Amino acid sequence: QIVPMAEYFKHSPHILRFIEYMDVGASNGWRMGEVVTADQILQRLQQADMQLATLDANYPGETARRWKHLHHAGEIGIISSVTQAFCGDCSRIRL
Repeated sequence: QIVPMAEYFKHSPHILRFIEYMDVGASNGWRMGEVVTADQILQRLQQADMQLATLDANYPGETARRWKHLHHAGEIGIISSVTQAFCGDCSRIRL
């Protein structure tokens, strides 16, 4: 549903975020083989001819890599919580 979601929101001011998987410890039984990686998400969007341009981070420690649609209002972000861990730069607290 990655491409249909991106198509749906590309005309919208809403920011669409994809997240690989949020690893919250060893108690939930997740497996790396079941993760759709950030690179795979971006590849699916590019294969669907989504015309995207890279955006700079809004602030230091931002967790999402960001893109905008070249001919539409939408923005897409991808959070690489597993394959490109960002914990060292994260400025958020999670309770």
